Amino acid sequence: MQPSGIISLTTDFGLVDPYLGQMKGAIFRQNPTAQLVDLSHAIPRQNILEAALVLHSSYAFFPSGTVHLVVVDPGVGSQRRMLAAKGDSHYFVAPDNGIFSLLLRDQIVDRVHQIKEKKFFAEAVSATFHGRDIMGPTAAVLAQGIPLDKVGPKIAPASGCD
Repeated sequence: MQPSGIISLTTDFGLVDPYLGQMKGAIFRQNPTAQLVDLSHAIPRQNILEAALVLHSSYAFFPSGTVHLVVVDPGVGSQRRMLAAKGDSHYFVAPDNGIFSLLLRDQIVDRVHQIKEKKFFAEAVSATFHGRDIMGPTAAVLAQGIPLDKVGPKIAPASGCD
């Protein structure tokens, strides 16, 4: 699958503070040619189901090779995993908290990898902003065409919906 260079963004950040801009800056730092599309930043705070519904109902309107980054993460700062997945000619990046549950239910996702490759992360990783420091940069390299297996080990798809 050829990368499209597009990254769709879905968050619960809102538009009032600098967090969305910081995450976009981290993506551009890793991939200056990325095309960012704001899908929604109005997900109700920490509402994983709403994020899963927006992702499930929207990804197919994008070209093949698009990376869909979803940062709705009530578990930030905990030991939950961060995941990158592929299915239906798209890539998906999100915390392991149920955001992929509808994609898995409908067998859209066929490969899931745990994000572990630190060479793609920010130099300094905050304990509370993994969207900016880990998931954003990982989405950026996937949009450049880095193979999914380079971001970390493959895990069973069913385990990506905790």
